[in-house]
Amino acid sequence: MDDKLKASGSVYFLSNNAMDGYIKVGRADEGTVRSVVQRMSQLNTSVLPLPFDCEHASAVADARAVEKALHEAFGDYRVRPEREFFTGLAPFRVTAILRLFEIGNVTPGSGQTDTDEVGPIKEPRRPPFRFEPVGIPNGAILQWADDTTIECQVDGNTTYVLYEGQRWAISTLARKLKGWKRTPSRPLYWLYEGETLRERQERLEREEAG
Repeated sequence: MDDKLKASGSVYFLSNNAMDGYIKVGRADEGTVRSVVQRMSQLNTSVLPLPFDCEHASAVADARAVEKALHEAFGDYRVRPEREFFTGLAPFRVTAILRLFEIGNVTPGSGQTDTDEVGPIKEPRRPPFRFEPVGIPNGAILQWADDTTIECQVDGNTTYVLYEGQRWAISTLARKLKGWKRTPSRPLYWLYEGETLRERQERLEREEAG
């Protein structure tokens, strides 16, 4: 953490496999991992079947201002003006903005607040993701959205890739790179030709619908 700046709090954004495609942007009162975990625990009510996962959290000099800036910057994706939920917004884009203000990274290491092992969650409202229907050929190179120096190669026309000499289901590889116990929504975290797999899927669906 930069000694020249003092954090007034932290700004985080969360996802939840029970709310596919939605993220929540908010803030905690302290610039610490503990404060983020405490805030997540408050949000994990019995109404939700699964806990939130922390995509990224940053200790910042002015948490209120940074939170407000994110809400304004991504206002077109906001579900409702009075709510902190956004939809259709790729997580890596929020991370990129947060890092500009970041004094220290306070993302909880496990990416989640519980310790229960939970299996892969089926993605609702659309068919399971596959490479072939969205025009991604065998052998294509995908980039990890959080760090584009990390790449994998499409192996076949379903959901398998090659990474460091091993064959992975793309969802399992996303879980490994995130350090999560649950499987994240795989189309959100990989880039092909400059757009996430989810963005590509939704664009092609719109084009097909006319």
